Amino acid sequence: MRKIAPFLRTLICYLYISLFVYAAVSKLIDFETFQTQLGQSPLLASYAIPISYGVIILELLTAVLLMFERTRKLALQISLFLMTIFTTYIIIILNFTDFTPCSCGGVLEKLGWTEHLIFNLVFVGFALCALRLVATSENWKNYGLNQLGILVIGIASVSILYALSEKKSQTNNAFTRKYIPHALQKIKQITLPSNDYYIAGIDSCAIYLGNYNAPLYVKEIDFNLFTEKTHQIIIDQYNLPYKRVRIVVQPPYFFVGDGTVPILFRGKITNWKASTLFKEKIYFNQFVPKDSATIAVVTASTKTNTTILGEIKLKPNQLMFTPKEDILVKQINGTFDTDGLLQWNNQAHLYTYLYYYRNQYIVLDQNLQPIVHNKTIDTISKAQIDLAYFEKSKEYKLGS
Repeated sequence: MRKIAPFLRTLICYLYISLFVYAAVSKLIDFETFQTQLGQSPLLASYAIPISYGVIILELLTAVLLMFERTRKLALQISLFLMTIFTTYIIIILNFTDFTPCSCGGVLEKLGWTEHLIFNLVFVGFALCALRLVATSENWKNYGLNQLGILVIGIASVSILYALSEKKSQTNNAFTRKYIPHALQKIKQITLPSNDYYIAGIDSCAIYLGNYNAPLYVKEIDFNLFTEKTHQIIIDQYNLPYKRVRIVVQPPYFFVGDGTVPILFRGKITNWKASTLFKEKIYFNQFVPKDSATIAVVTASTKTNTTILGEIKLKPNQLMFTPKEDILVKQINGTFDTDGLLQWNNQAHLYTYLYYYRNQYIVLDQNLQPIVHNKTIDTISKAQIDLAYFEKSKEYKLGS
């Protein structure tokens, strides 16, 4: 035993060096994910940032100390302490919490929680064995008391941290959110050939994707059969200076609009042929159909040149456009600072308008009348944008 003791001790030290270096480097490579996962931990959420730095530094420092004979005993004690707290963390996760996030890196992330527990226990055993081989002159009683002290401190550290973290989250109303993993189950993944697709519409059976670079083509993906079809849209006017054609699918209809050209097309998804719905001097940035004959738009006021909402209603041989001048709240010049995203919720029969450059949104009824102004979790209440005014052309342009 005495002959192989130095070899076993060195082997265990190098196993620990490999483990700590690999684990630390894996965390550093994807540090943001590591921090996020710690933030979702039911034990460590309130202390995620200092722990994320502390664990990596301690792992790398221990790996360095294990390389030198003079510091090897101390390094093995730190190793035993680290593996004890990692093991205690897993035991608490498995037995005393409602969900089990993972904040490991690399290959270790592929292990199940039971396998991970066994892996850690094996390395706890390695550390105990190596410490005995380092301190061969020490009697068993002192050896046992010393290592028991490290084990108790490691277990107590995690337990106290768990209690403090829970108390801080609950009593201090800390801004901590715990996300339950696997709340959504991935059924199938479809890889798109490019990043040029956008969601044009969804119904109970399929999702419809438009393509910025192929503006008159729609990809239909069936939810149930996982099949794909590509449809070519046919319109009755091609010879216009289109710049930004967009498609909105609202079964059984679909709509095609540009906005830089004041024209809108409508057709049915049964044949994907669209005819001109209207061609008037109504320019728009966005169009959102409520039904087959009512379209909400984001446009510019002819009076103030600011961004406003408007509603187009189509009746037999008649088009009615109603501008909604006072809905969007101006902060700077009313053009860029009021930019946002308009959406229609067909189930709730409500519109929402989310400002791009501030933490505010508006909920509107089906007649575009504001119901409530609310705030998002962001903190920017005033648009922070850089505007440049060109006197010659009398235009505002967005800087940074």
